[in-house]
Amino acid sequence: MLLTADMAEGDRTRALAHRPGGTALKTTGQDELQQTRELLTAVLDSSLHGMAVFHALRDDAGRIVDFECVLANPAAARIAGTTAEDLIGVPLTRIVPGVRDTPLWTIYESVVNTGEPKVWEGRFEGGPFHGVYRSSYVRVGDGFACMFEDVTERAQLEEGLRQSQKMEALGRLAGGIAHDFNNVLMAINGYADLVLERLEPGPVRDDVAEIRRAGEQAAAITSQLLAFSRSRGEDTSLEDPSAVLAKMEGLLRRLVGRDVELTTRRSAGPCLVRASRGQLEQVLLNLVVNARDAMPGGGRIDLSIAPVAAAEQHEHALDPARSWLALDVRDTGQGMDEETRARVFEPFFTTKAGGRGTGLGLATVYGIVRRAEGRIVVESRPGRGSRFRVFLPVADGAVAPIAAAPAPPVPVPTPASATVLLAEDEEAVRRLVARLLASSGHRVLEAADGETALALVAGREHTIDLLVTDVVMPRLGGLELAERLRRVRAGLPVLYVSGHQRDEVAIGPPRPAGERMLVKPFTASELVRAVGELLAARRASD
Repeated sequence: MLLTADMAEGDRTRALAHRPGGTALKTTGQDELQQTRELLTAVLDSSLHGMAVFHALRDDAGRIVDFECVLANPAAARIAGTTAEDLIGVPLTRIVPGVRDTPLWTIYESVVNTGEPKVWEGRFEGGPFHGVYRSSYVRVGDGFACMFEDVTERAQLEEGLRQSQKMEALGRLAGGIAHDFNNVLMAINGYADLVLERLEPGPVRDDVAEIRRAGEQAAAITSQLLAFSRSRGEDTSLEDPSAVLAKMEGLLRRLVGRDVELTTRRSAGPCLVRASRGQLEQVLLNLVVNARDAMPGGGRIDLSIAPVAAAEQHEHALDPARSWLALDVRDTGQGMDEETRARVFEPFFTTKAGGRGTGLGLATVYGIVRRAEGRIVVESRPGRGSRFRVFLPVADGAVAPIAAAPAPPVPVPTPASATVLLAEDEEAVRRLVARLLASSGHRVLEAADGETALALVAGREHTIDLLVTDVVMPRLGGLELAERLRRVRAGLPVLYVSGHQRDEVAIGPPRPAGERMLVKPFTASELVRAVGELLAARRASD
């Protein structure tokens, strides 16, 4: 910290040290000035905040034309990228070029002219200052003292937290909507299948077939929504992203077209992450397609997969106790402004022209990465392209899975008539499933929730051959219903159905044998096959 001669004058130092209501300082006799100066120097030198004092420079008319630095501590010099000595005597407009045209200049003048302290926080780009700063100002003589700090990292962490909370809320909303919509699709697709079975070839049958195809497209959209919300996804396995990329390169090159140059670079050795091959393929495919669409006039995409260095792990706040792999996709496209970048992972948000996308591609990537306990970082500026960086934790001590030869299909015997207890709170789905089971020769007992199902079979549990139940229901859910029924009917086969796939079952303890899961919307043949397999397995074990 450097004190100038005028700041070291005895009277002014005493004024600072003994101002009523200000800092108290005990001094003794002739050593008072020296003690005050040493203490002030020690305090300012040890401060982590930048501190500086500026004296107003005025023209002949008394108007402020600039401010001269008369005091600066080491922290202020570090933030400014220089030394304290080099700041002394330098006009503020030279230290921070362009500052006169910013709102801060108005704050400086206001503090000096009114004596009212001010606090400011915001992004600043000028001279050596690039980032988010927080500063406070107070009048000192004919000038002002300021204390400031670079809070860019804190602001980034706060923005990351806000973004994470927003995406988490959107994920819950998307998952809830997709779950309810899957029930509707279950009825639409199921009854469309029943009608198709009874219609002869002709215009009417073709129209119903179009309805069925539209239902399949809607089911694909809900599947993407559930992947984004982390309520759905394939069972994760251990895969090497570089191996997945090697097998996809030909497809990716065909997708980007001849006017886009695609370069790839893969890690030398195998690095396994906890994600399925299908999930990694979706991440690569969606990121490359997004980059291609950002370059309608052609350009270049650089795709690389490489281990993350320790310095980069620290920069992106990655767990230092783990090893990380980075999947990096850069393009030379149009880039994005801050508003677009902040919304890029939201479901259905898209900047593409109508009919050129659902806005779910990047949302799906976000859900897959979060499910794999990874992070995704986006860097982009208008006209300077975009960079998507996916960080995935490497599975410690993992060994690449060896693909087993596919087992030959086992024919499912047609079971004899059975009594099936069906618990499903969605009426349209319950009627459809009951009809499909009845058409297969089974007797069906229907219940709208778990409590009703228990009351329906009270005193006759031994006659129930199979339970088909939704996982999430009011009053009593499917997991507890199955547990209570098995207390009196040991080994009762259970077929769970859910719009959230495996999560509700997977979060509980390991499920016993004799259970299956069907994801809505499922087809009639999937239902009949699952029921047949469960009943056949049960009879084989009796």
